[in-house]
Amino acid sequence: LKRPDEAYEQGNLAMELDPLNPLIQALYSVILLDRGDHKEIISLFEDVYHPIINFSLIQCYNKLGDYQKSFELLMAHVRLIYDESTVNAIQKTYEENGYAAAFEMIGRAYKKRYEESYMLPTDIAFIYALAEIQPEEVLRLLELGFEINDPGMPYIACRAFPLDIVRNDPRYIEILKKMNLPPGESQR
Repeated sequence: LKRPDEAYEQGNLAMELDPLNPLIQALYSVILLDRGDHKEIISLFEDVYHPIINFSLIQCYNKLGDYQKSFELLMAHVRLIYDESTVNAIQKTYEENGYAAAFEMIGRAYKKRYEESYMLPTDIAFIYALAEIQPEEVLRLLELGFEINDPGMPYIACRAFPLDIVRNDPRYIEILKKMNLPPGESQR
């Protein structure tokens, strides 16, 4: 954290040494996302499927205003974990009510999954924050993530985690302080 130039240098070296390694690709996509290199991520990884790269691409298309592509990539993940009726309902919501409404529905589905099986609070917060909806719910999920030691929590201070809707909120800042993390920087 807070050494982006060093991370970028090491990421470039890792990609030179092992460019087809999925772990290296995933970590490099996050390094590029933290730098705001959205077009570079798309050019390198658009045809690669890895869950972390997929979430990096979702954010890239979102930041570039291609909400259709962002939604399609998220739906690829949704299709892996939900039944056809849930997938169809989300798709219909997107078509009738748009991006934010569909992301809100996905967030609710993720929350229900969290109650029934394994879904991290940071995963759910990511969905709401990316669509810039439900800031109170994002904060509640981050507080829960802190309480249960969600393994995604150390990354909430990174620019790669789309938390612009809560970055100035005192509760978010307090979570960072409790975790001894530096203040998060805006993606904007």
